[in-house]
Amino acid sequence: MRNAIAVMVMMCGTGLATTAAAQTADRPSDAPASANGTSTHVEFDAGAFYQSGDYGTGEQIETWSMPFSVTAQRGRLRLSASLPYLVTNAPGDVIVNSGGPFGLPLFSSSQTQTTRMHREGLGDLVVAGDYTLPVSGVQAVVGASVKLPTASVEKGLGTGKTDYSIRGGLAKPIGRVTPFVDVAYNFIGQPKAYSTQDGVSASAGARFRLSRHLVTTAAYDYSRGAVEGFGDRQSVRLGLNASLGDHLGLGVYGSKGVSRAAADTGAGLQLGLGF
Repeated sequence: MRNAIAVMVMMCGTGLATTAAAQTADRPSDAPASANGTSTHVEFDAGAFYQSGDYGTGEQIETWSMPFSVTAQRGRLRLSASLPYLVTNAPGDVIVNSGGPFGLPLFSSSQTQTTRMHREGLGDLVVAGDYTLPVSGVQAVVGASVKLPTASVEKGLGTGKTDYSIRGGLAKPIGRVTPFVDVAYNFIGQPKAYSTQDGVSASAGARFRLSRHLVTTAAYDYSRGAVEGFGDRQSVRLGLNASLGDHLGLGVYGSKGVSRAAADTGAGLQLGLGF
């Protein structure tokens, strides 16, 4: 009987892996959101994210996540909700748990089942809130998120448990460059027959404003293993955000795992419509 598998897949689409401080730095200069304004800004996002790898298990896992997100910001307060549709091709004993804070945990059952299975359906709903602190010179944000178990346990798309995360972020604009760091502590729900552990996740990098309408990002992502005995996830990513008009934005990214427990490769595309 094989050992239990536990890995974290970093879906680095906007809103799942960063705080509002880092997201604000991504926006082209004509984006309407402002922490100092009194009007309400609403944004709708849809994306497609792909990741592939064996996560150090020797079993290939491929996952598509297609999230739909709604974000509302008024003044310093930012609220968001995201629900993905998942498509995965993986061994039958792998459970794809979507929407976890700073990543997507996958667990295996205690039974050995090497037959590959195609599964799809709604993932877990993530609700988050961020508050921009009234400090000068830096963008400082604190926030929290909850992953609600809306994914099917029977299909192996979720654990049926609720996860929580508290986090903070700092970003410092220096001319065209904005260094940033985000840190979170994740409280992982305890499924039956699994021994999970809470842990830290973090991202650090910089955003480079190429023009009024283009911003590129380079970052390193880290997440502690959700189950004892399995390695931490480490990856690097590159992204590009473009303004396509007053209300429309497009983002693309690619990632590469630098630890055995991380996805080998990842790519994503996200379209945003703001008012």
